[in-house]
Amino acid sequence: MRYYVLKRVTSTYDIPKSLKELLLLTRSYRLKVVTFTYERLRTQKSYFYL
Repeated sequence: MRYYVLKRVTSTYDIPKSLKELLLLTRSYRLKVVTFTYERLRTQKSYFYL
């Protein structure tokens, strides 16, 4: 998947759109990671309370 994105970015066809997509992808990934870590912390806290 990463290779595919890089390939799209490196291709001269519609670079701005590809860059925007890349940004969106990274943003969504980061959001996912943050939510995941937050959920894990929350579950651990609940475990501590139990």
